[in-house]
Amino acid sequence: MQIATASFAAALLTVGFVEAATTISTDITTAGNIYATSTLAVTGAVTTYSTIAAGANITVPAAYSLDSASAGTLNIGTTTATLINIGNTGANTSILGNLKIPAAYSLDVLAAGTLNIGTTTATLINIGNTGANASILGNLKIPAAYSLDVLAAGTLNIGTTTATAINVGKSGVVTTIIGGSLNQASSTVVGAQTVTGASTFGGTLTVTTTNSATSTASLGCIQTVATSTATPIKITFFATTTVLNGTAVTTTGSNLTPSGFVIWSYGSCP
Repeated sequence: MQIATASFAAALLTVGFVEAATTISTDITTAGNIYATSTLAVTGAVTTYSTIAAGANITVPAAYSLDSASAGTLNIGTTTATLINIGNTGANTSILGNLKIPAAYSLDVLAAGTLNIGTTTATLINIGNTGANASILGNLKIPAAYSLDVLAAGTLNIGTTTATAINVGKSGVVTTIIGGSLNQASSTVVGAQTVTGASTFGGTLTVTTTNSATSTASLGCIQTVATSTATPIKITFFATTTVLNGTAVTTTGSNLTPSGFVIWSYGSCP
């Protein structure tokens, strides 16, 4: 039923409700409330100048949005809300811009469980920036066959500032260094160490420093180089037929018994 007069519309507002389908083609001003016992359909824009109180859910059609009237901040649950739920467990929630969290607050799971970041389609995950420290308060675990590395070619630093001890691996597990060299001021190896390839020591290798030490170095043929002639020399067992510098060494000339002694002689290890 078309109502063309504003006076009749005002009479309806005085009563406070309309039970039949009614089209109003003029402005409505009231100091009271407007109640709709069924669906309230508005085909144009709705402008409000105060708070909208909804007694039930607010539903927005698909492909439409909840937005601010003009460029500015859209606030959701900033006054009295104690918990804000967006989306559901069966639907993805897409954040198309940057997600910023105030200082001293966090991104966390609702209940005890796993917090997943970039576990499906992300090809690169950036956390922090070059000017800010990223603190990991718990253990950092990397899946098998993956690695901890730098983003681009350069130095990977571990424990270079405040660490007083760095533990890599555990007892009973082999730690493999694949690179060709290990440069450091000093190191301590706790437990057995097996070197299967050639190793070069640029400094002094000290096994024991006191007569009471019980460390043992088990070696094969020991060979070194005489500094005066750069000729290889080696340690050999002493015997009456041992040749030293072209001359046979005998127990008579050295006043030594043939057993229990070793001497340096020219030659290379076999």
